[in-house]
Amino acid sequence: MKKILSFFSLALLAGCCCDPARQEFQTQYRKLWNEKISVAERAKIEDSILAAAQKMPSGDDFIFYTHERMLPGEVEAYRDKYAILDFYEEAFERVLSGVRNDKVEPGKLNFYYLYNMGFVVKTPTATFGVDLCHRRAAELVPYLDFAVVTHNHEDHTSWHFLQAMNKAKKQVYSNFWSCSAAKLQFDPGYSKEPFREIVMPSVTLRTYESDHLNYKWYKFNMPVEIVCQSGDKEFVLFSGGDSCDTMQWQCKKAPDLAIMHPRVGGDIVHGAMLIDAKLTLVAHLLEMQHSPASRWPFAVGYNEQKLLLLNHKLGAVPHWGDKIVLPISENEIGNHNLHIPALPAKKPVRIMPVGDSITRGNFIGENNHHADVNGGGYRLPLQKMLKAENFSYQFVGELGYWAYGSLGECDPDFQRYHHGLSGFGNRAIRRGMALPPSDMRKISRPEKPIKVPGIVDSLRRWSPDVILLMSGANGFMPAERDLLIQTIAENFTGVLFVATIPPQCAPRPGFENVDAYNASLKDGIAKIKDPKCKIYFVDMNSALTTDDLLPDGVHPKKSGEEKIAKRWFETLMKHRQEIEK
Repeated sequence: MKKILSFFSLALLAGCCCDPARQEFQTQYRKLWNEKISVAERAKIEDSILAAAQKMPSGDDFIFYTHERMLPGEVEAYRDKYAILDFYEEAFERVLSGVRNDKVEPGKLNFYYLYNMGFVVKTPTATFGVDLCHRRAAELVPYLDFAVVTHNHEDHTSWHFLQAMNKAKKQVYSNFWSCSAAKLQFDPGYSKEPFREIVMPSVTLRTYESDHLNYKWYKFNMPVEIVCQSGDKEFVLFSGGDSCDTMQWQCKKAPDLAIMHPRVGGDIVHGAMLIDAKLTLVAHLLEMQHSPASRWPFAVGYNEQKLLLLNHKLGAVPHWGDKIVLPISENEIGNHNLHIPALPAKKPVRIMPVGDSITRGNFIGENNHHADVNGGGYRLPLQKMLKAENFSYQFVGELGYWAYGSLGECDPDFQRYHHGLSGFGNRAIRRGMALPPSDMRKISRPEKPIKVPGIVDSLRRWSPDVILLMSGANGFMPAERDLLIQTIAENFTGVLFVATIPPQCAPRPGFENVDAYNASLKDGIAKIKDPKCKIYFVDMNSALTTDDLLPDGVHPKKSGEEKIAKRWFETLMKHRQEIEK
């Protein structure tokens, strides 16, 4: 009874607010939920929300507020002081009301975004929550069939919520919560297994493992794939939790909706491409447990949305309390209240540049700076040429963090993904191996070796339409090159362009072998057995001279990168009709 009175007293006090500024703030944020508003007005409201959030001086204040033992008077005193808490509480009311009262039709799924990475899902036959972190989260327990928590951090769950789930004898699937299993005599869903599949009547969970915060916490995070049956339709959801390496993600089916954290070390655009998410929610913004400087603004989410769109993926930035009904029809894309931008009508050609550091881009600039300030190697001028020709493309590959420029930045329209494996020879590209961490931390965020899969697995993960292969500058080995081409030809059905390697000169060891290596390429291609793809020879060597090389005698400088780009561009345009089919 005390809790019920507390709830109604809080609602009454919030509704009877006499402060005009507070009333105006409430009027503004309610528009996000209740009205169709322009992008400009949405941005203005988001600025006011951010400003209200920044007035709370520390994360400790928010943590104190969310403590379940606060008295109603203390709660309201905090709300009087910090208007952002009105938004926080009213968002919860919207989620609770929807979970309690909404009737979900067969063939539909309701997704309620609560806070941080937390959300509730309701189908005609099941209701569950993921990473529910809120002062009042325990009030949702009566309506939940189960819950999932991706990791043991207080911004993803709360102990009073977990205890309430245990008291109600409802399962919590996690990699840490098991304290009451013996007393309650039921399976709490706890496991440290790297992969689990939990099959329920209308929901299947698949849990995985990943590292957290630039690998500070090893296998600490539990990404989850959730398959929901609603009538005769199936919906797939995915939560990455706080994964710092999106390349560790797995998903057996392409998610209809994925929720991702953009500021924990991972590349969510790459992750969305890897799991082929149809819609990505950029979440964990406005994290109130952090200091004001680390409460990521909505602008962070919209930058990711822009990058997602650049890579032909849909993205959206949700607000606390938002409800999304799946499926989102094509008519709603571009008109949805989340302002999901429409994808270009023309499907892009997926291009996978494969090779070594020449494909990756120069590591050392022409003036021996820490990185090539032009960034991106030949891929940057090539993309500019393709854009000028109105060629719809998408670059794909295992890597995306090399050679952006000295500050890790480059042209904002640059598609940075590729399969340029620095130091790899033909055998390593074919088999896969660990890519060592770079000493140049400014342009290489990961601080531990990256395990690059073999070419067959990479082709399966990225499904390119076109491969630009230029390899062998490290160690030559024509027999291994021919085996690499054979392997690709057996596992790829698109168009494969195989190029000779650029010239080399002293002081590069073995530069005398370039001509013989290149001379054997045509015969190597002719010997390929039963290829599933079209294979074309490209003479890249003749496009450059040794004057186009850096002093190391192997890597091209800017003029060389532009010549490589031009030769690739001419090749693509020559076969454009075939490629675009």
